[in-house]
Amino acid sequence: TIDRETFRRRFDANDSDITRGVSMLADCLVPEDDLQPVRQYCVKINKLAEDLDNTLRVYGESPVDWDRAREILVEVSAAGRQVNADLDVLAASIREAVSIGGRHTRERVETVITAVLAFSVLLAGIAVFVGYLVSAYLREAAERHKLAMFVERNPNPVLRLTPSGEVVYANPGALELVSYLQLGDAGIEQVLPDDMSERLHDLLLSDQDAGRFEYTRHGLTVDCTVRYLPEHGIFHCYLADVTERKKAEAGLRQQAFHDSLTGLPNRRYLRETIAELDDSQPVAVVLLNFDRFHRLLSNVGPETVDRLLREVAGRLAPIFPARGSQPHLFRFEGDTFVMLAPTEGHDEMTAQAAQRVLETLWPPFYVDGREVFLSASIGVSMFPRDGRQAPELVHNAGMALHAVKQTGGGAYQIYNADMSAYATARMAMEGDLRDALKNEEFFLHFQPQLDLGSANVVAAEALLRWNRAGHGLVSPGQFIPVAEEAGLISAMGDWVLEKSCRSAVEWQKNNFPPVRVAVNISARQFQSPELVGRVREILAQTGLRPDLLELEITESSTMEDVERTVRILEQLKGLGVTLAIDDFGTGFSSMSYLSRFPVDRLKIDQSFVQGLLKHDDRATAIVSAVITLGHTLNLKVIGEGVETEAQLLKLRQLGCDEIQGFLFSRPVPDPEFVGFVQEGRWLTDQNSFGAALLRSIGMRSSADAA
Repeated sequence: TIDRETFRRRFDANDSDITRGVSMLADCLVPEDDLQPVRQYCVKINKLAEDLDNTLRVYGESPVDWDRAREILVEVSAAGRQVNADLDVLAASIREAVSIGGRHTRERVETVITAVLAFSVLLAGIAVFVGYLVSAYLREAAERHKLAMFVERNPNPVLRLTPSGEVVYANPGALELVSYLQLGDAGIEQVLPDDMSERLHDLLLSDQDAGRFEYTRHGLTVDCTVRYLPEHGIFHCYLADVTERKKAEAGLRQQAFHDSLTGLPNRRYLRETIAELDDSQPVAVVLLNFDRFHRLLSNVGPETVDRLLREVAGRLAPIFPARGSQPHLFRFEGDTFVMLAPTEGHDEMTAQAAQRVLETLWPPFYVDGREVFLSASIGVSMFPRDGRQAPELVHNAGMALHAVKQTGGGAYQIYNADMSAYATARMAMEGDLRDALKNEEFFLHFQPQLDLGSANVVAAEALLRWNRAGHGLVSPGQFIPVAEEAGLISAMGDWVLEKSCRSAVEWQKNNFPPVRVAVNISARQFQSPELVGRVREILAQTGLRPDLLELEITESSTMEDVERTVRILEQLKGLGVTLAIDDFGTGFSSMSYLSRFPVDRLKIDQSFVQGLLKHDDRATAIVSAVITLGHTLNLKVIGEGVETEAQLLKLRQLGCDEIQGFLFSRPVPDPEFVGFVQEGRWLTDQNSFGAALLRSIGMRSSADAA
């Protein structure tokens, strides 16, 4: 057994048996001196057993003096051997006495032998107990050796420090670090931070026995874990070089919070930056977006655009430098940038910041051998007045930006609360527009176009109208831009085209004169690859003569991609339809381009016709130049927006071929237009100078014909 109390009782019982056995031997042996060595060794063994028990009884509570235990075992073994030798001598003497003394002596000798055997068993028990403790000691020593080898074989530096920060032990990993850093004789302490002793002192004063921190030393980032061992009064310090890990983490953060193209902070970084702003320091959130950027992308290609965006970032960076760790310039997405400008709450400072951005972007950019001009629109919201979170502030700035886009771009606008109501109304209108087609809320009006040479109606422009459910008639100027932004304009344009062709077919069935129906083609429709096929399909479905369909395309649409424009116009012309350039004079088309377009008419923009009423010499010169240009290219020229007799007279004097405007007729429903043409109402107004003029033109035309 290894239970101490049980073993103690057995030991005492065996000791008593041995004492009685020795006494019995004394009774039968002469002389007494023969037993004296045995008695002495028994006393000695008892004394050694007591010493061994006192030495080992602390096991598990405090450190055992294993060296003393081994010494006692050696002495016990020697005493045991000597006793066994003395007992062998006594046994021989007893055997001799047995042969002499007879049966009585033999019985006593057997008793003594029994006692000797019991004594031997006792010694064996002591040996077993001591063997178990020795095995436990060896196991503990092996575990301690393993732990010691763990530190030795650990590739990371492990140090043992005194509370003052002095290194009293360094494993091979620490020595290898010193060698790697080429510290030479500077000492192992050089791998520790300068304030290591203060850190250890703070840890001692705290209620914790371990601490962890990072520091930079000799170009390395080190993770340090310190653990205090109070029983030894020392610290174990475990070091790990985390430099590469920190670089990897920094790289991941760079990718997560920065734009890969420009290197600027991205939308996520903007959200975090705004979240850290202080309400006591107002900041303007400046949202910038370039005008007609998609056109630029299609003209120069994505790679050139990427280099252009990097150039833009380079120009804006000096205006909005980072303040401390807080950036002030962000690439939000695509061609949209966001800037944070401290304003102290003054709109004047906000306006100055926005204007400075526009001025910075005004000079041309030179990219890939190209000179590129950019026009930008800016919307501004104010933190914390217009919101405290990035999504809300960017949304409000976006509404201000949209307001700028609606007026042509190239300017800035500061957000106000009315814009939210306007945006809400636009969203509601967009939703209603999506239902308008299936609910048959759209209808057409037609406005006559008159030939100034014959005073006859030669065409009618189809104009879309919307009777919005619950709201009544809505101005085209309100819903057409919403439809364009919502991507609904193509579907609406197809409906107008088909409906117009069907109306023109009905006109011809009622012995109507050969009047063309003019249909506006939106920029998005014109860019669609399905346009030519759709026109061909509608002509086939409705049965309209192609020459009675006129497609009006705005001048700005034709200039986005001239080569493509020429190709599409030629395909449309191949269908037999008539083509007109609408709003001519407002774009930037050149005579060389115009000469390549297979068009039939130029429509002078009504803004120039209005200028005739104001005796605007510039407008008059433009109208005259357009008419001359059109005639030079064998094109008919039509003036739209004619509202006064003076405008009519001036256009006739300048040689304009056709006119359109309120002077003769507003846009009217289909039945009213039919009656207008059949009755010749534009000629029957006896009080109208225009009617009189047209009558004279008509009579003269009739006379010429006769």
